[in-house]
Amino acid sequence: MRYKQITVTCLCLGVSASLVMAEEKKQGGKNGKMDMQKMMQVYEKVGTPGPPHGQLASMAGSWNTKTKSWMEPKKPPM
Repeated sequence: MRYKQITVTCLCLGVSASLVMAEEKKQGGKNGKMDMQKMMQVYEKVGTPGPPHGQLASMAGSWNTKTKSWMEPKKPPM
């Protein structure tokens, strides 16, 4: 279930990034460049928390993990 939430969240972030890029290109002036004020408005709009952030909030808390690290390929893990 968590992998599904993480996957959906990543997809939403990817779509958001592509929308920002499309918005920049659409609102661009000469040479496809936006002025700073318009750019900040677009980033503020896209950076506003939405439904994906609610999904991530459900995973907030303390986590316990077990991790193994190999410093050399033929040595035992630490």
